[in-house]
Amino acid sequence: LLAAQKKGTTAQQLFGTPAEALGIQVNETAQRTRPANNYANVKYRDLAIDNTLTFLMLFSFMFGLTLLFSKVGNAQGAGAAGITSLILTSVTGGLLFALVTKLMADDKIKRFYRIIGSILAFVLWFGIYMLLSILPAVINPVLPGWLYITLAVAAFFGFREWRKRTGISGGFLGSAPANRK
Repeated sequence: LLAAQKKGTTAQQLFGTPAEALGIQVNETAQRTRPANNYANVKYRDLAIDNTLTFLMLFSFMFGLTLLFSKVGNAQGAGAAGITSLILTSVTGGLLFALVTKLMADDKIKRFYRIIGSILAFVLWFGIYMLLSILPAVINPVLPGWLYITLAVAAFFGFREWRKRTGISGGFLGSAPANRK
């Protein structure tokens, strides 16, 4: 190496890259085409549960804050803030948006159909949300705001535990996978 450097030859010219000098062969094409361990590759059931917990957490927190700072009493009609509609909206949203995630990741389906399918799923979910908001207060009671906040906190811890158990990363509330740059 020293004799070659006196003639102006570099170590890289003599031995190649450090990986080549150590005998490590890296197939860059294989690394680029390796299937990503991303959110859309998760099983449908796991995605649906993940999304359900996300919606439950978000809606519970939103309804809890609204009810805590609202001057209107809880008996003023259940609406979308009723516990039954909250749970059913979260479950149907979890199921539908897991389907949307899978649909959008499927390259075998034309992009136009994927977009139309996603829009239809959202419209369906919004329709279900609106229908659930007209449930009578007898089967859809509105709970005190602090109970919704408590439910949101419980859903958050359930969400984090579910993420740990299944290894899901990414998505709306998830962090990027550790191996992603």
